Amino acid sequence: SHPLLEDSKFIKRFRRRFCCKYSSYEHLVALVRNNKLFDQWQRQDAAGRESSPIELLVLGVLRYIGRGWTFDDLEENTSISEETHRQFFHLFILWGSTTLFDLYVTYPTTYEECIAHTRELSIAGFNGCVASTDATHVTMMKCPVYRGNEHAGAKETLPARTYNISVNHRRQILYTTRGHPARWKDKTLVLFDKFISDIWKGVNLQNNNFFYINVMKMEV
Repeated sequence: SHPLLEDSKFIKRFRRRFCCKYSSYEHLVALVRNNKLFDQWQRQDAAGRESSPIELLVLGVLRYIGRGWTFDDLEENTSISEETHRQFFHLFILWGSTTLFDLYVTYPTTYEECIAHTRELSIAGFNGCVASTDATHVTMMKCPVYRGNEHAGAKETLPARTYNISVNHRRQILYTTRGHPARWKDKTLVLFDKFISDIWKGVNLQNNNFFYINVMKMEV
């Protein structure tokens, strides 16, 4: 109710507890309020009672994701039922994987945009390299039985989703695909990677000129 925005300890504590800046949280709340998906939490019920505060529901999502809390933990700390938190969370994830994904998951498309990511790679001898790309697996704790076979990958004993991720040498994520079954190989997964596909097709980074040095012959 009364955020201490001038207090550096409060700012650091909020960042640690919810894995985002307070200003980012406020922006997220504003986006939720302006989206029709969440209208049911912004009106009164038949008895004239106000819906649960959007601010607390968003904080609940951040705590669930960042700290691994359960919906029961959220009910204990917000006095909002775990079922309400559960419904809001699943709708938030749907919104995040579509609207927010397309809004915030972007990648460099020109030399000017990618030059900030190439310095360390160039020093290491990978002149012209923009990013490192590989697939990573995220375990699914509650995978439906009928989808268990396609999500059983070679790297995990549990079912998992796999994501093709491109990062610079400072571990900043430049792009990631959406999740796919863990059984898919890298050669299949990369077909759904727009960042890599657009470079291969000649759509992006075509003005990324660099010198190729033949170390054996010392020729440029």
